Amino acid sequence: MRLRHAVTAVAGTLLLVLPTATPASAASGKFEYRTASGEHRVLDHPASRHCLEIPGATRSDPAHSPENETRSTVTLFLDSHCDGETFRSLEPGKKLGPRLHFRSVIFS
Repeated sequence: MRLRHAVTAVAGTLLLVLPTATPASAASGKFEYRTASGEHRVLDHPASRHCLEIPGATRSDPAHSPENETRSTVTLFLDSHCDGETFRSLEPGKKLGPRLHFRSVIFS
C-alpha cells in the first residue's frame, strides 16, 4: 500500500516538473509585403497562431501588397494586435495589391 502511494507521488511530481509545452510552430515559407515608403520586407517562417505586428507598419502608414508564400492561410488586420473588424484572409500562394492595407497578421 505504501509503495503504491510512493509511486503515485513520484509520478505526480514528474508530471509537474517535466515540461509540458509543445514546441512553437511556424508557417513554412515566407510572407512578403511593402511598407508605405515602398520598402520590400519579408517574414521568414512566421509564427503560427500568434498575432504578429508588422515591422514598418504604423497607423498612418500601414503595410500593403501582401504575398503569402507560406503553407498557411494568413488573416490580415488593419488595426494592431489583430484587432478590429477590418480584416482579410489570404490563402497560401496568393497575393494582393497596394490597396489592401494592414498592420498585424495571424497565420493558421
